[in-house]
Amino acid sequence: MKIGFVGNTNNYPFLLARAMHRLGHPIEFIVHRPEPLHRPESSYGEMPAGFNVVDLATINPSDVAKNSSRVRKAREVLNSCDAVIANELGPAICSELDRPFAALITGSDLTQAANPESIPSIVGHEQRFPRPLRRVYLKSILSRTVERQREGIRRAVCVGTYLAPGILKSADRIFADIGVDDRKRFYFVMIDTDALEYAPSPAARSTVRILCVTRHVWKQPFPAGLSDADDKRSDIMLRGLALFLKQTGLKLDIRLVKKGNHVTDSIELSKELGIDAHITWLNEMTQKQVRDEMRQADVVLEQFGQTGFGMSSLEAMCLGRPVILNCRPDVLNAQLGNTPACHAEQPEQIAAHLEDLVASRERRESTGRACRAFVLEHLSTGKAAEKFLSRLSPGA
Repeated sequence: MKIGFVGNTNNYPFLLARAMHRLGHPIEFIVHRPEPLHRPESSYGEMPAGFNVVDLATINPSDVAKNSSRVRKAREVLNSCDAVIANELGPAICSELDRPFAALITGSDLTQAANPESIPSIVGHEQRFPRPLRRVYLKSILSRTVERQREGIRRAVCVGTYLAPGILKSADRIFADIGVDDRKRFYFVMIDTDALEYAPSPAARSTVRILCVTRHVWKQPFPAGLSDADDKRSDIMLRGLALFLKQTGLKLDIRLVKKGNHVTDSIELSKELGIDAHITWLNEMTQKQVRDEMRQADVVLEQFGQTGFGMSSLEAMCLGRPVILNCRPDVLNAQLGNTPACHAEQPEQIAAHLEDLVASRERRESTGRACRAFVLEHLSTGKAAEKFLSRLSPGA
């Protein structure tokens, strides 16, 4: 079965395409954004036989609204396939497709691109269109794009999303309004286990290294383009670290990344909490650099909002690192079983987990191994491919 792909947020759908190709399916993979993280050549070399990349430069909301030549070309490529996986603006492009397709929802393709309530905020903050008539035009473009995105998600054979039912009320509300019920929607998250071999815990050293590469997004009200799905609650993380340091009197080598809308606010909060001397702020990194940092870390922190596992926590777990995050056991245990990751929603829980992990390299090692085993069992790209293929196959 030839599988088409359109939309490639952070090369995430590309992982799924590679897994399907390994199972023997020819791939037509459409690339339509210029940013390196959305293009396969930024992380992978030459494509194997039977894996065809179609570069359509850029497809934006205006292209979708106007049904531009690039959108028509994408549809032509996808109609040559037996089935399609649609991500980002892919559902809108597929809304008029003659082939069965699945929607792969990774965040803003639902909370913004399929959400009419996001339009006024985006228009209001768009500085490139100061004139009223231009803003009316932009609103019209976005409205048509949102309508087609919603129609595409509604028409999809199935909807795979990291936003499992119950994770975010706002996402549940949008899905319900579109007409997607829990029978069509399924929890979907994966990790490139083949590219992430186990890395032994770092040798004992005088100061334990803590890493968090998650974006700093936490201070309300959020700017245009962000929703509660983006809330990482970095303030909870910083308060948890401060509480641990106060309670134990130990030192930590904390490494954070200057990424996100509220980096300055996080820096100020760390000074208020008196922990800034323990923190090294890193510039944004390539994927390879992030993984190298994870290998050198003793403990990895992720997000403490409501969305559960993110890619950084899963990659760290696959490398064999203990991870502390809000892993939403109230929802995700039913999807995946009990996770060995360290669940925390409040600063006190973060501090307690750190006290346990910092005290013992053996404890860090055993927790890290359990985290890797969990990821290999539940979240490999091969298992993800089987989930989608089983729903797209004839007679499914």
